[in-house]
Amino acid sequence: MPVAREHLEELRRLLQQADSSADYPLLAGLDLDAYLDKLLNRAEIVTIRDGERLQGFAAYYCNDLVSRVAFLSMMAVAPEARGRGIGKRLLETFLADARRRGFRSCRLEVHPDNRVARQLYERNGFVARARPGVLCLMERVL
Repeated sequence: MPVAREHLEELRRLLQQADSSADYPLLAGLDLDAYLDKLLNRAEIVTIRDGERLQGFAAYYCNDLVSRVAFLSMMAVAPEARGRGIGKRLLETFLADARRRGFRSCRLEVHPDNRVARQLYERNGFVARARPGVLCLMERVL
């Protein structure tokens, strides 16, 4: 489900919850307002809800029409909703959309200490390519 500007506070709250429950710096050094504004204006955003409550979202870009590489910018699941397959559903939505649009591969960056996310990505065909700075670059060929 696409996200409208009026849901900005929901995204902010979910990211802040994810950050406070993480054992690594998820939002450190990030201007959250500018980042959310960029996502709302330029990214594809899909959400999963339980009624009116936001359970998780994925924000990604399918705009590099030269290299045909899609990029998952952010995926977050509410702490109380983890372990229910929401991350897998969000990731599958991203991959299906990239494939439908004719992209040849998908990339993402993940903190090396985010074991749960790295395992999810690996189970879904992503392979670590490099470690630029503190993040691990992963890629999957479609």
